[in-house]
This record gives sequence, structure tokens and C-alpha cells, in this order.
Amino acid sequence: MALDIRYEKHLCERLLEISRYMYALEASPSLPRASEVMATKKDASPEEIRDQIQENLDFISVTMKYLVFEREALKREKAELKKEKQ
Repeated sequence: MALDIRYEKHLCERLLEISRYMYALEASPSLPRASEVMATKKDASPEEIRDQIQENLDFISVTMKYLVFEREALKREKAELKKEKQ
């Protein structure tokens, strides 16, 4: 059981780090690092850790969908500009 909790905390920390990298484009560098955030959650229950993992996965999912949407819009815009030039 202790290994499961340690793994979940490690997974949560990695997901926080990924979320921070994705968010960092707009965020200030003063945001706490994932390890600092997880240090405040030493006594968190497994449910709280799982909730944090789910929250980070949701954030990453939404961010990825937005980035794909932006990429497709840019692609269409580029194609339209190319069409206008011809």
C-alpha cells in the first residue's frame, strides 16, 4: 500500500510538472515547482492525491485540445492566405 501511495505522489508530481510547462507560456516564473507543491501535501490522503492527478490530467487534456484547435485554425488561415496570393 505504501508503494502505491508513493507511486501516486510521484505520478502527481510529474503531472504537475507537465502542467506547469504547458501553463508556463502565460504564467510567471514565480509559480511554485511541482516538488514544492507536493511537499505541502505530505499528509494528503490517497483520495486527495488521486483528485490532484485527475485535475492535472483534465488540465493537460483541455490544453492539448486547445493547442490542436489552434494548430488547425492556423493551418486553415495559412492555406487561405496562400490561396489569396495565387
